[in-house]
Amino acid sequence: MAPPEQQRKGDFLPSEHYALSGFHPEKSRIEGHLPNVLVRAFVTQEHHEHSEFIEIPTHIDTVWFFPELELGIAIHRGVLPAYDSAGLDIKNLLLALENVGDKPRDKVYFQQVLNKRLDPKTAAGHAFNASQLLPQHSEEETARRAKLYAQAQADYEQKQAVQRLKQLETMRSEHPELDWDKVFAREQARMTVSEAPGPIPQAFIDK
Repeated sequence: MAPPEQQRKGDFLPSEHYALSGFHPEKSRIEGHLPNVLVRAFVTQEHHEHSEFIEIPTHIDTVWFFPELELGIAIHRGVLPAYDSAGLDIKNLLLALENVGDKPRDKVYFQQVLNKRLDPKTAAGHAFNASQLLPQHSEEETARRAKLYAQAQADYEQKQAVQRLKQLETMRSEHPELDWDKVFAREQARMTVSEAPGPIPQAFIDK
């Protein structure tokens, strides 16, 4: 669809460098790299009452630039022959991302992820869990995230403890007839048990 001067032979590569000149009202040159990721595409395809979970190889065959917005879109395309003219033999589609250079996760892993989304018993807990389909974190990033979550949990528990103790102090002043030593001891023991989901670190919320 693009004019001949905007076409090229062959596919674009992840992390490939690009440069645009004369496309922005203020910046004479815009340059960068395409996303350094691979798109994994999987479908469940039925044929003659037989169902198969298939991976479709993908590649970047089109890149759209919107220089005035300083945005771009890398389109990853994959092709699979269909047995039905309307594509009704394709029952499910699952898309995932992996970093170039990461050890690819095997097909069985993604089939399990899909099954969790399709099973009524587990769908509610997995339907919007994008982390299962995003690139895996490095050991350093995993450790950094664990540290941030631990700190957020500690800060949350400290804040909750202070608030509860303030409430108890107020109640003690209003009801001096109660044995507040026992109340405080019981409350202190309860503070160590938390059944609620942990808080999300502010750094991740900001991001």
